[in-house]
Amino acid sequence: MIRFALAFLLAPMAMMAATISVNVYAALGPSPYPGESPSYGTAYPQAGTYATTVQDALQAGGTDSGDINTSPTAFNKVTSVNASEILTSAGAFNLWRGNLSPTGNFANETGTFLFFPFSITVTGGQVALSDVTFTQTFSNPTLQAAYGVNYVYSAADIYSFEEMGFVSPNTYLTAGQSATTPVDGIFNTGGFFAFAYNATANGGATPSEQLANTQAAIAAFGNYTITTCVSVGGASNCADVAVNAPASIPEPGTYALMGAGLLSLFALRRKRG
Repeated sequence: MIRFALAFLLAPMAMMAATISVNVYAALGPSPYPGESPSYGTAYPQAGTYATTVQDALQAGGTDSGDINTSPTAFNKVTSVNASEILTSAGAFNLWRGNLSPTGNFANETGTFLFFPFSITVTGGQVALSDVTFTQTFSNPTLQAAYGVNYVYSAADIYSFEEMGFVSPNTYLTAGQSATTPVDGIFNTGGFFAFAYNATANGGATPSEQLANTQAAIAAFGNYTITTCVSVGGASNCADVAVNAPASIPEPGTYALMGAGLLSLFALRRKRG
């Protein structure tokens, strides 16, 4: 199963003389789904949480913050990952970057996602959530056909701490605002992408067997690149991430029940209280 959510914003705008800057990044982080990670965060600012770290980093120009090797709340930009790193158990068992029973700060994590944070700033005009277009392409034709996304947010979307609109001077809109509310810019914690074990499609009585089945399935895609772009008012920026296939593949007998049902798409908008 690919769990994939877009927490982005986007479409046309009337800003004839505006100067727009768009920056898109890629980073590893904990599960954004409620109840699956103790470190993702549910509000802004919330010290020691991933979403707050990312928002602060975006406001500081996209600079790295902390160390992803020692803390799940760190923001470290990446240009390549191993597919075995971006796995989630969907809350079923503890997992971090493909490792079962992680320890220390990662002991209670249930998966690692590939996030795509971005920032938009405007000089001489304004932008709205509904002005932004998000596109994502996969160099692997099979993945692109199944999961390629070209998404425009609707007026039903609202700002949250995951997508902060800001107006001068340093006034942030984090809740209750319409997607059409004009702002001077947007900081977005990011849509996300991860492979997840599907118990219906795969056998495996233990977490170890389930993990092996999932790795075997995603290894079949080989190496590929994910290109994520954000566009608004004629300005755009993209981030490329090389995804490398798992180095080792389990014996065929360990994933005899693997099927096409392993992968499915979740394209949804996160709304948190």
